[in-house]
This record gives sequence, structure tokens and C-alpha cells, in this order.
Amino acid sequence: MRVQASWAIGWFLTWGMVGCGASPAREPLEGEGMGSSGGEAAPLSMEGEAVAGGEPSPSGGSTGSADSVALQGSQPPLASQAPPSSSPQSSSPQFKQVNPREAGEPLPQRRPMSSSAKEAYERGIRALQAGNYSSAKQELQAALSADPNAYLAMYALGVLADRSGQVEEAINWYRQALRAQPDDEKSVEGIVRIYVRQGRSSDAVAFVQPLAQRWVQNLALQAVYGLALLAANRPQDAIAVARAALRRDERHIPSMLIMVKANLQLGRQELARSILEQILAIEDRNAEAHYLQGRFFENDNQVISALNEYRKAVELDPEHADGHARLGVLLLQSGNYSEASKHLEQASRLAPEQLAVRLALSDAYRGLKEWSKSRAELEKILSRNPSMVEAYYSFGLLLWEQANTLSGQEQLDMLVQAQQQLVQFRTLMGPRLTRDDPCNRYIEDINRQIERVRRSIERERARKEREAARAARQNEGQSGGENAGAPSSN
Repeated sequence: MRVQASWAIGWFLTWGMVGCGASPAREPLEGEGMGSSGGEAAPLSMEGEAVAGGEPSPSGGSTGSADSVALQGSQPPLASQAPPSSSPQSSSPQFKQVNPREAGEPLPQRRPMSSSAKEAYERGIRALQAGNYSSAKQELQAALSADPNAYLAMYALGVLADRSGQVEEAINWYRQALRAQPDDEKSVEGIVRIYVRQGRSSDAVAFVQPLAQRWVQNLALQAVYGLALLAANRPQDAIAVARAALRRDERHIPSMLIMVKANLQLGRQELARSILEQILAIEDRNAEAHYLQGRFFENDNQVISALNEYRKAVELDPEHADGHARLGVLLLQSGNYSEASKHLEQASRLAPEQLAVRLALSDAYRGLKEWSKSRAELEKILSRNPSMVEAYYSFGLLLWEQANTLSGQEQLDMLVQAQQQLVQFRTLMGPRLTRDDPCNRYIEDINRQIERVRRSIERERARKEREAARAARQNEGQSGGENAGAPSSN
């Protein structure tokens, strides 16, 4: 049986997937600039702080990637130590034609980390990227001991806490980083992502709005504000924020990406495509832009082209959670379970709170017949959200397929469990389930199989009983013959 994955496919195909913010921040990548996927947390950098508007290109635009300010399922990258430009009167082309009312106050200086702290910080980032959280925490705390104002280390500790499920601790670290660096867009982004993930989009907007209005010149922070507005379903307001940023830098990629996503929310597909084409003409190595291009291709049923774009996205940004997720889902649909599992594992690591990613990963494991891994993912899902009905469907199929590798009472017991899971799915779905849904047919097939296995078990039991009775009669006959031939004691 081809692995069924209908549960999450629809969820993944929506433009809002992880796209407006859902998961913890990702670990920073060495040498990364302002970039990451549309739903990550704030980025870290082996070099230092994030640049608010990116480095101006020779043509006056920003070469910074939008990945760092997206609110999807992974986390944005680390950035360089160069502070954002603080003067609207700067000769840089990014400040042409700025409305004086939008000048804002000068950005606070970003002090470089001390050399001794930086060494520990870089070791901590490498450990964090490798998944060695214990070592990462130790090194990052050592960096703070060497430099109590090392806000990048505070931010990284927030990422680590968020990825470990310690949400309140993560928020505390992000707030501590903001006390050290009041306009640190990555820490703002980390808090915004958590709020959005918790379904508190209005709180996310309320948190970021005063910061964005105070630090108008920090274009990366404006992008975080725009994404929070998108998460709150306020695309027109997000467009207004993006346009204000683009008046400072008409080639600011994160703000252009906000325009793409906002227009998608408004149903303006062609305008969104047009803006995306402009982005790729400016910066062809932007992971988020290629991810969105892949979504357009997928929406047009151009699967091969979509796969190519997703591959490009994760090549440019190996920690682009949404790119890995979409790539994994398409590979899962095509039956390439081995490669699908690799990308879905990465997506799940980067976005551990995205249960639909875990559901897809469970189905990939099922396709590989790695029953215990598949079951473990489903149990995690249901322990976190017992009302996630799709998990019962996948659980039923898993148990059914595994039962067909067993025999006798073990097979019967597992078939009964599979039937119970699918019946639970059907019950929870209620009137939403159509008559022709395959679940109904599967339950009927399993019921028939249960009866066949029961009859087989009964026949086998009866056969064994007959053999036992025959053996008992033979033993009695042999015993009687021996007794008859024995001499009398008289």
C-alpha cells in the first residue's frame, strides 16, 4: 500500500503554512547575513550583530537576505557586526527621499563583543548547530561571563531555550538581550515568533509596534513588524510598513518579501509573482525567494520545478525549515521515503513545534517500514495535541501495515488497534468526513481481515486441540497395552 499522506498535504499547501511564524529560532550559520525562511526566529552570527538594512550594494540596494525576518518554521541567520546606519542624512542611496517624519531617532551603537567572549560564543554557536545543547549552553554562558553585554550570546541562549521547549526562559533571554541592545531585531523576532506560535498574534503586534516605530531606521526590525502584522491578518498594514522601509531602500529584500506575502494574503497572485520576480532579479541567492517561487510552481502543479526551487532554497540556507518541509512532503508524495525522511527530520529539528511536519515524518518512516520511529512521532504528536485528528488516521494506517507483517494473535491484536484508531479518526471528523473518504473503506477492509484472522486462529486452535487429543489417545493406548502385558502380582 502506498503511504497515505492526505492529512497534512492540504495544510502544507496553504500559503500560510509555517509562513507567518510558528517555530523557535534557528541556530545562526557562520558567515550568514540577514536571511532565513519565512517563519523562523532571530538569527545569530559568528561575526556579530545583525545589520538592520543589510549591506548597501553598489547600485544602492541591500544585499541582505529576507530569511532572517521571516516567521516560518526555522530560524533566521546570524548577521554581521556592522551596526545599522543611524543617520537618515547619510549619503548612502538607501536614505534617498526619506520623509522627515519617518526619520526616527538615531539607532543605538552596537558594541562589538570582547575577543575572549567571542571565542566562547563561536564555540557555543558551533555546538548549537551540531545539536550539542549542553556544550552550547556552557560556552554561551562563558561568553556572557567574559562580556556581560554580549547580547548575541543572550539571543543564542534564547534560541537554545526555545528549541528545548523552555519558552518562558527563551523570552527572558530575548528580553535580556534587548536590555543590552534595545533595537536587536533578532531578539524582537524571537519573541514575536513565540507569540505567533502561541496564537497570540495581537500580542506580537503590540510588542513589536512601539519598537519598530522608535527604531524606524532599523529596516530589519521593520520587516519583523510587517511579518507580525501578516500573522495578525493585517496585510494592508504590513504593506504600509514595507513601503515605508522601501522609501529608505527601494531594494530592501525583506520588505519586498513582505509585499509578496501581503499580496498573497489579499489574493493578488499576479502582483505577488511580479514582486517576487523583481526580488530574484535583484538577489538570485535569496533562499526565501526561491522557497516562495517553489510554492508558486507547486500551486500550478509544476512539481519538478517546485522541487528544484525547494532544493535551491535549502542549498542556499541549509536551515530553511519550510524549504525542507515542502521538499520532504513532495518527495513523500512521490514515494521517495528515504530522501523525504532526511528533509523532514531536518525540518522537525528546526521547527520542533510544527506537528504537521512530525506527521509527515511519521509517514515517511512508515514508508520505510521503520515502525518504531513512525509510532514514536505519532505518540509525540498526540501527547501534545490529542485532538489532532489526522494523527489517528496515520496511526491506524501504521498499525494496519505493521499488522500485515505479523501472524496469529499478534496480528489480530494489532488489527483491532488499527481499526480503533481509524474509527476514532472518523468519529472526530464527524460530518466533515465525506462518504467516499478512503477511511470508510479501510475500516471495512480491516473488519473483514479481522474476521479472517479470527477464523484462522480458531481453526489453528481447533487443529492443535485435535492433535493434542489424538496424542492423548495414543498415549493412553500405549499405556493400556503396557499394562495388559504386565505379569499379575498374584
